[in-house]
Amino acid sequence: MTPDPRRPLPVTIRSRLLLLVLSVLLPGALGVAWLIATTLASEREANTRALRESARALSKVVDREITKRVAVAHVLTQSRWLDGAPEVSPEHLLNFEQLARRSLQGMAGWIELRGPGRVLLTRGAPQAARRGKLPRRHPRCLSNWSTCRKCSRCRVPALAPRTRRTPL
Repeated sequence: MTPDPRRPLPVTIRSRLLLLVLSVLLPGALGVAWLIATTLASEREANTRALRESARALSKVVDREITKRVAVAHVLTQSRWLDGAPEVSPEHLLNFEQLARRSLQGMAGWIELRGPGRVLLTRGAPQAARRGKLPRRHPRCLSNWSTCRKCSRCRVPALAPRTRRTPL
């Protein structure tokens, strides 16, 4: 016998229970997926906003520090005590050091005044620099004497650092 196409198929209890479970779970799963997607988007937006505000605040702090440093550099470059550079007299150097000390008041950092092949003034430098523990530098390219044999930056042969000769 062939089944009659006009006659509907019998619906079992198992299939009705499956349809009932799917009709409850499918909208719930779609609702949870929508909730997760909207929460993720709002958290991403909040993180982006917070990072933008942090970057703006950091930019203002850096800009303020750079402005301070530029002002100090401008004051020190306009100093009349350096008019005789690179040969600066000791009293002019002392006056310049007092000006540098007043300019750096309340700020972290240091000022280093260099002449050809020597340091004329180091003000507010770290302890190692004050004790002379920093490596000697080539006067043209400022690379270490120990590594600079023929300077690749200025194409001038680097001279060996002066050593003390002791009498025999």
